[in-house]
Amino acid sequence: MSEGEKLDEVKGRKLGLGLLAAFLVGAIYLGVKHREERRVALGASARVAESAKAPAYADHDPNRKGSEPTGAGSSGAVATGDSAADGSAVGDSAEQRGKPELEDPLTTYLKQSIYPPTSRRLLPTQVDLIEWNRRHERERATRNDPTTSYRFSADKYWVTGDEGITSFLEVENEGRPVPARITDAYVEPVDAAGKRVSLTYAKEGHRHTNTLAPAKLDGMEGPTKLRLVVVFEAGSGPESAQLSFVFNPPATIPARFTGEFRDEVVDGSIVVYAGVEVETAGHYLVDCNLYDSDESPVAWSRFKGRITADTTEVPLRFFGKAILDAEPRAPFSLGQLRGSLYVEGQQPDTHMMLPFDGEYTLETSSLTGISDAEWDSETKRRKVKKLRELAGSGPSIGTPIAR
Repeated sequence: MSEGEKLDEVKGRKLGLGLLAAFLVGAIYLGVKHREERRVALGASARVAESAKAPAYADHDPNRKGSEPTGAGSSGAVATGDSAADGSAVGDSAEQRGKPELEDPLTTYLKQSIYPPTSRRLLPTQVDLIEWNRRHERERATRNDPTTSYRFSADKYWVTGDEGITSFLEVENEGRPVPARITDAYVEPVDAAGKRVSLTYAKEGHRHTNTLAPAKLDGMEGPTKLRLVVVFEAGSGPESAQLSFVFNPPATIPARFTGEFRDEVVDGSIVVYAGVEVETAGHYLVDCNLYDSDESPVAWSRFKGRITADTTEVPLRFFGKAILDAEPRAPFSLGQLRGSLYVEGQQPDTHMMLPFDGEYTLETSSLTGISDAEWDSETKRRKVKKLRELAGSGPSIGTPIAR
């Protein structure tokens, strides 16, 4: 092969590599561009979604009372025998073509916004609202023996006033309790310099437990994040475990529930007025659950706003449609009434109220006057308008339809 032929071959290879590189760059660009367009569109639709502080809620059950059928699985088109560009018949659904059928953001939002963001159906599965102070530590394998596992947890995360926190350690091997020996245990502040206090754990069955009253610790002048640590042996060498919790000292409790209530039907919803005594004015969240005569969960409500020192009661509106969709039996009762003050710039920035541990049965003893109308507001109408504009101008995006 002559030098000229070699040069031509090298140039040809470079040209081929250049074209391949250009193709790959172009493909990557188009892919990134598509993902960016989708991200922008999703971001826009997310901005018009409800507050992220409200619990996630979406009811895709077309048979549930008060919900709209999604139309999933029916394209609405008539098959003509013609072929589309991908070889599928015109009129085939996305599912028939092997692609997930997407639900547009507007349809999803309309389903999710039949209730206001501050009052929704309460389902038995929503443990984050029913067991709101529950911890979720799981079993973890020990470092030296993967067949041996331990769980170090406690009965709550938020500890307020004179409340105690009971922590426990349990060790198992393939489901069978394993004897453990705790060699060290203590509590200490997480984010601030503070004194480490030794703890003693007692053997109770296959558990080692300790009940701590943080109010008795020295130096707890404000809400503090604390850490519990245990060092133990379970036949395979030393192990350690830790967990954290937030303690609000009695002197920093910002407000208290008085135990006085009244309720009435207002504009098709039940409004419960919970009595409060306020020590510190500021921005509060107050949450509460509603149950029927069978103690089945019905609805959840949240007050979100400013409370002053002169405030004597907080309104909690249980939305009418959320109540009726649960098909409840009166009378109704309250449960899990809790609240907190947000203090900007502090860590922890949440000052908890002492949860209400009493009982209240509503005077509203029937469903008379409660409305089945969906939630409507100027804010919702603006968001619907924005989603319709996005649907007409943005890329095709959506949520896979649940089946």
